[in-house]
Amino acid sequence: MLLSYDGFNYHGWQVQKHHNTIEAELENAIATVIGKVVRVFGAGRTDAKVHALNQTASFFSDINFSPEKWRLALNAVLPTSIVIKCVQEVPSDFHARHSSTAKLYRYLIYNKPYPTPFATHYSWWIRKPLDLVAMQQAAQSFIGEHDFSAFRSSQCSSPSPVKSIHQLTIYPLNTSAASLCIEIKANSFLQHMVRIIVGTLVAVGEHRFHPDSILSILTSKDRRQSGKTAPPYGLYVLQVEYDNHDIQWPPDVLDL
Repeated sequence: MLLSYDGFNYHGWQVQKHHNTIEAELENAIATVIGKVVRVFGAGRTDAKVHALNQTASFFSDINFSPEKWRLALNAVLPTSIVIKCVQEVPSDFHARHSSTAKLYRYLIYNKPYPTPFATHYSWWIRKPLDLVAMQQAAQSFIGEHDFSAFRSSQCSSPSPVKSIHQLTIYPLNTSAASLCIEIKANSFLQHMVRIIVGTLVAVGEHRFHPDSILSILTSKDRRQSGKTAPPYGLYVLQVEYDNHDIQWPPDVLDL
C-alpha cells in the first residue's frame, strides 16, 4: 500500500495501548473489510505527529481482492486523515521495511517574523532569520557514511549507529506553509536522527554553530554536542525506495 497521512493527531505509527496510531487504524480497517485481523508492516515507525506523503506498508492476505478493490474498500472505512493512494500485489518475500533500499524525508520550516495560520501543525515556525548559505555548507558534512551516535535518541534501539546519507539538500520555498525545505535521503535512519540533524542545521543558520563544526560533532559521538530535536510536525515521509523488481509506484500517485 502507498499511503499518505496527517499524523498530527496520532501517537506515531506503531500500535500502542490506549493511543491512536496509524498502524492500528490500518489494521482495524482491514479487519472491518475482511472480518479478521491482519498484521500490517510499515516502512518505518514514524513518531507522534509526523506526517507522510508517500509511506509504504505491506500485509499478507488470502482474500481474492484486486488491488483497486483493496484501495476502495480500505479508503471507505479509514478516517479521512489516512488515505491509501495505490495498492499493488508484491512477491511473498516482500517486506515494507526490510526490503527498502533507501528512505527520503522532508522537513518544512516557516522562517518569517510572524507565524502562519495555515501551517500550525505542518511546519516549524522560526522567527529569527536563518543563514541559508551557512546551512547548505554545513549540510555537506553529513553526506556519506558516518557514526551518527551524536544524532540519535537516547531511546534508540538500532544495533548500529553507522548510516549512510546519500543526499541532504536545503532550498527556499514560497508557500503559505513553508519558506524553507530540508530533504534527507539515507539507507536507513536512527530514531530522531532527521529531527536532530534539522535542529543542528537550524543552530548553524542562527549562527550558534559554525558550519565547520559538524564533523567534530560527528566525531564526538556525543548527543550533547548536537542541536536540539526539531518538532515532529514539520517532518514528512517523502519516499521509500525499493528495487524495481519489488515495487514501482505509478508516477502520477507520488506526491514529491
